Amino acid sequence: MVSYMAGAAVSRGVFQTENIMDSVDEIPTVGAILLNNLSFCLIASIGLGVVSVPLLIYQGFQMGVAFSIWIDCGNSISSYVALVMPHFIFEYPALLISASLGIVGVKQVLSYYNGESVDVRGILTRYAKWYLAVAVFLLIAAFVECHLTGNLFNLFFGAG
Repeated sequence: MVSYMAGAAVSRGVFQTENIMDSVDEIPTVGAILLNNLSFCLIASIGLGVVSVPLLIYQGFQMGVAFSIWIDCGNSISSYVALVMPHFIFEYPALLISASLGIVGVKQVLSYYNGESVDVRGILTRYAKWYLAVAVFLLIAAFVECHLTGNLFNLFFGAG
């Protein structure tokens, strides 16, 4: 939350445009969104905490910057929420699960190096189940972002 507010504060008034959509060249596909999000979550999870925490901070900062730009362009907070929330409710839990796996992975590695018995097969099985859940969340999020978010926004805010 702190990084979100920092992103919003730092970028306030920096980006000025009449229409935020002027900077959008093309709409990404479900596959492109899914690949981007899977890559981000994979990096967050294999980073063993070293990468996970900075990536979460970066994500919050990036969302704060996007919010600030949206508001600077004269758009409402409710319209920002309408554009972000439909896919965010699937995407953010996947990111948190991935980062958590990375942080928990630190404990597993430290246990191994401290000579403790580590059930590698059990750990990998649990991780595989969580990664499957992450992939499903991200697939839903990519579909919603690509096919539903814009339509819902247009329905409620009449943009066009």
